[in-house]
Amino acid sequence: MALSGFSGMAMAAEAGHFAVDPVSGAALGASIADMRTELQMVLSGMADVKQQAKLGELPEAQHIASRNVLVATGDSQSAEAVLKQFDASLEAAERAVRRGMSNYAQVEEESRQRVAPR
Repeated sequence: MALSGFSGMAMAAEAGHFAVDPVSGAALGASIADMRTELQMVLSGMADVKQQAKLGELPEAQHIASRNVLVATGDSQSAEAVLKQFDASLEAAERAVRRGMSNYAQVEEESRQRVAPR
């Protein structure tokens, strides 16, 4: 699943196998933050979807209205659950970028110390 890639990136960063320079890291971090902001707006709009639509009194209409709520918010495959999983993945990506920037700084410092005159 594509969403698992961010957790892999976070694990690589924690292990020191992912590094990103400060300029690229800042740009990545800003893009991820923007995505999370937009996603939070979508999630806040889910309150409207959680309400059962008034489609009429026929049993079929009641079934469709109930089914719409289930699809939107009812289980681990619902739209709301998937969006929350995506948000958690974006959060992992933010952590990975921050750690990757730290890793980059550490590698730079180690390199600087190796080539510094003694």
